[in-house]
Amino acid sequence: MAYTVTVKRKDNEPANDLFRRFTRKVRSLGATQYVKKNRYAKRLESKFTRKKSCLKRISKQKDYAFKFKMGKIQPTQTPLRRGR
Repeated sequence: MAYTVTVKRKDNEPANDLFRRFTRKVRSLGATQYVKKNRYAKRLESKFTRKKSCLKRISKQKDYAFKFKMGKIQPTQTPLRRGR
């Protein structure tokens, strides 16, 4: 979102007043609120990234199942789940 704010200096107007009028205009547009609101918003993952992580997860599951079947891994009580 792009905002264009123009404030023209009046005759014999001090710089402080001009700056004050500018900041009021910017505040009335709500641009700063929009930026602050979306500052920490996360982007959606791309289709490629989701596919890549899914394939990685599937290969890990297959590897675990194979090692479990071969007896290299002892069954635990419950598998640890991270990030939940």
